[in-house]
Amino acid sequence: MEPDQNLFQLIHFRPWDREERNQFDEAAVLQYISQHPQSVLALYEFKTGSGRGATKNYCLHRIIALGASLALIQKVHAIHPIAMTYRTPDFGSTSLHAACMYAASLDVLEYILKQSTRDRDNKKDDGNDNMIRQTTKHVFLPLHLACQADIPHAMPLAQIQLLVEAYPAGLLRKNKLWDTPWKTAQRNKSSHPEVLDYLERKTAQLQLQQQPQEYGGEEEGKHQPRDVSTTLTTATTSSEFLFSLSNKYEFHVSIQSLLHFYIGIVHL
Repeated sequence: MEPDQNLFQLIHFRPWDREERNQFDEAAVLQYISQHPQSVLALYEFKTGSGRGATKNYCLHRIIALGASLALIQKVHAIHPIAMTYRTPDFGSTSLHAACMYAASLDVLEYILKQSTRDRDNKKDDGNDNMIRQTTKHVFLPLHLACQADIPHAMPLAQIQLLVEAYPAGLLRKNKLWDTPWKTAQRNKSSHPEVLDYLERKTAQLQLQQQPQEYGGEEEGKHQPRDVSTTLTTATTSSEFLFSLSNKYEFHVSIQSLLHFYIGIVHL
């Protein structure tokens, strides 16, 4: 399927550029797709954030990144279902990564995640149930990207909670910068205080749950006895422990801060 240049002109805007985002005309896209539904089936070539290359992606991913409404996303998805789980060959981004990178609305995130549940129940082996666990080339989970988002705004708490509840173990996953989602949110100057508090608390709780296995010792599947005073001390210092752990490679901080923006925008 050859790209439709008329549709391309309606969706080629760079989602990380605030001025270009404002040029995205959803009504015009909806009208064109209604008249030319086959146009969404083609792969389109978009410039990457680095400006030194291009990536091929479907219309669905691009309109999600540009902040399309749930109604438009549902229409495009109905025409081209497989685009939802498509991963770009160069960066490994999915539609969920796009939604998280650009702070999609709660209903859009719920819809994308719901496809995972529906297809798993229908026993369709198309990878949908793995989207929440899939990482980009730079080992960014959707949750990492949600914590990094600042265009058009930082991700609200409700969306962060939805992602954490969908994949709690993701709180302890680290990207190529050795950052957990909480650390990623700390680096984001736009992060909401309530998001930082929530991530710190949930990360500490999860780390504390895993400490008996990691630090108390398990032998042949059996829990080893732990000293009560040690457990209490560990509990009261869990936040300090996590903070020191996340800063284990603090000598990389200046480089990481500079790379965070670059790594984020090249995904799409």
